Amino acid sequence: MKPSFLVRSCFEGIRDYEQVIADLEGETGFLGSFQFENRPRSRTLHLADECENLSVDGEFDSDFYFSSRESAENFKITLKERWSKDSQIQEIAGEDWNQKWRESYTGVEAPPFWKIVPEWNKKQEEIENKKIIRMNPSLGFGTGEHPTTQLCLSALANLDFQVDWEVMDFGSGSGILSVAAAMMGAKSVDAIEIDDMALESSREIFKINNLSEKQIRLLEGIPQTKKYNLILANILFSILKEKSQELVKALKPNAALILSGFFVTDVEGLAAAYLRHLPKYGQRLLAQDDWACLILSPKDHL
Repeated sequence: MKPSFLVRSCFEGIRDYEQVIADLEGETGFLGSFQFENRPRSRTLHLADECENLSVDGEFDSDFYFSSRESAENFKITLKERWSKDSQIQEIAGEDWNQKWRESYTGVEAPPFWKIVPEWNKKQEEIENKKIIRMNPSLGFGTGEHPTTQLCLSALANLDFQVDWEVMDFGSGSGILSVAAAMMGAKSVDAIEIDDMALESSREIFKINNLSEKQIRLLEGIPQTKKYNLILANILFSILKEKSQELVKALKPNAALILSGFFVTDVEGLAAAYLRHLPKYGQRLLAQDDWACLILSPKDHL
């Protein structure tokens, strides 16, 4: 088995680490990341109009694994130039890191009733009062562990969801949120994605959860004429701002928006970008660690 290459770096808090991981998802040669046991974690979900004390402090180390020295060297340069972080590269004997990671991955829960479980865990039985999303997560793309995914799932569950709703999942990634919308009873879901790895991941998760193309369509662009009762968008802050007017135009009257992929410090600017097009709308904020999720809907629906 070919050797792999470990890049070890130190992080002062969870925020920088989450940003680095978000940038790495889908990168060629990236096998995955393991953290030392002292990695700070917080699974507390905050639902409030004002979020305080959401930062997770504490220094910890993380190991990033790559399939080639070249990809490891490139990542080391990125860590230094973009994040001002020193790192070390170590060549390690060949090992099935995907299998090792599978053995450590047991799934994720998100309030109030979501549970994401690995498809290979055949012992996992249906749990009463839980909505089970099955997936085959990969080291490099999509596990359901990221706070923004969990926030969007919680926001989705807190809506007065109607079974005739038509939903758009903009930047659908691994397809978790599209599956969740279908499980909530959506009439149809349009999953918008352009990344090849994400498209492959989405097709797989739809199949695992027995969802047909009639229930969820994979599209590479926003339909020009179709309108939606709900738009989910868990994607980079810059894209959310850039696409604000286009997404607003795709809303039906009294529709809702769930936006995530950004930090609490970005909330004011992003909310303003959308609410200037939606004067009768209000906002509700969910946050976990430093990450935020905005629910935008008519004020009388909040």
